[in-house]
Amino acid sequence: MNKVVYVPAFFRNGSDSIIDDEALAENVRESIEELNQEGYEVLSVTPVTSAEYKSGGEYNLSYGYGYSYTSSLIIIAKRI
Repeated sequence: MNKVVYVPAFFRNGSDSIIDDEALAENVRESIEELNQEGYEVLSVTPVTSAEYKSGGEYNLSYGYGYSYTSSLIIIAKRI
């Protein structure tokens, strides 16, 4: 039997582009520890990537930019 766990990522306080990697790592550690206690072995951890973009301009001037970030992680585990 397999189990899938969703672990969301959050931005650091005051940021709209920097993931709080320490909190994400702690949430992953807690999720894996719980899976292990339930008798599961982690098979994979897959990042889910999201993206943002902005564009605009006036007259003959315009701009555009975009970036991607890890919005969550998916942990797949198998009962052992």
